[in-house]
Amino acid sequence: QARDQAGDAAIAGCLSPLFGSYAPALTISFEDTLDIYRRIVAEQADGVDLFLCETMASAEEARAAVTAASESGKPVWVSWTLADHGTPRLRSGETIAAAARALDGLPVAARLINCCRPEAIAAALPEMIGLGGPVGAYANGFTSVEALKHGGTVEVLHARHDLDPDAYADQAVGWVEAGADIVGGCCEVGPPHIAALRDRLEQAGYEISGVA
Repeated sequence: QARDQAGDAAIAGCLSPLFGSYAPALTISFEDTLDIYRRIVAEQADGVDLFLCETMASAEEARAAVTAASESGKPVWVSWTLADHGTPRLRSGETIAAAARALDGLPVAARLINCCRPEAIAAALPEMIGLGGPVGAYANGFTSVEALKHGGTVEVLHARHDLDPDAYADQAVGWVEAGADIVGGCCEVGPPHIAALRDRLEQAGYEISGVA
């Protein structure tokens, strides 16, 4: 259905956290995690162009997801979620460098950051770009994610009032100017935000293209 409506857009299969976003402590063994991700990949593989391992809160979680996705033979993007404040780190406390090293030897086509404050993304982009290869970002619009507990939903979280479509476009255009290749939006960032971002990028002379 997505492909029929979107025309030539690429469709990404999603590998998300198994036990809830922002919860790196909720884990099972690497082998069991890998087995579950392999089953998810098998269900999606025939209908997607690439796999996006997103909102990865720990290096080990990302390693399992990327390993499973890479076995499909399709391009794999990995996207880590960062702590909202302080020095750029995954929500597990691990550094971006450590998370990247955990994926050594795996075919990662792009590295991204998602589902954290846009300000956290801006702070992390220089290090991300220093890793080499395509880099992307798509923030959320929450005031905080601390209220989300195991088994809960994002309905308990609150949206920021200072991040309307124009304000979000300001942030995301800044990421592109800093060197990001892929931009979008996560929770509380909707179609009006993306439309405003696209308009701003086109006005600035950037070429907008799909996934090669």
